[in-house]
Amino acid sequence: MEKINDGRLRISTGSKFENEVGYSRAIRSGNFIFVTGTAAMDENGKGLFPKDAAAQTKFILERIEKAITDCGGKMSHIIRLRVYITDMKYFSETAEALGNVFRPIKPAITAVGVSSLVDENMIVEIEADALVDH
Repeated sequence: MEKINDGRLRISTGSKFENEVGYSRAIRSGNFIFVTGTAAMDENGKGLFPKDAAAQTKFILERIEKAITDCGGKMSHIIRLRVYITDMKYFSETAEALGNVFRPIKPAITAVGVSSLVDENMIVEIEADALVDH
């Protein structure tokens, strides 16, 4: 966690990609929290749970929850998700895993089919935006 001079809070996981690419896992600015695209990968960038969209989605949501919590928020503060899926045949598995968490919250969600992600084993990547209402 790092406070930036203008009052923003920057969260890092220590991933080598954060420095290579120049991004943060999450940024909190005022009451807003923005979580970068999150995929199921190990510390070396290797995709986890090949061909298992449900397991990838569950892993991703756990990482997003940690980032949101580290920024002082809760999953119930999430107002928007962007879900990228490499093959829409995995949509129902992904949607079920999302529903297990977000059915009571009902944020705005967009699911988009994409041709590929960083690693061939990655099926799902998710971005989240939250509004902390306190």
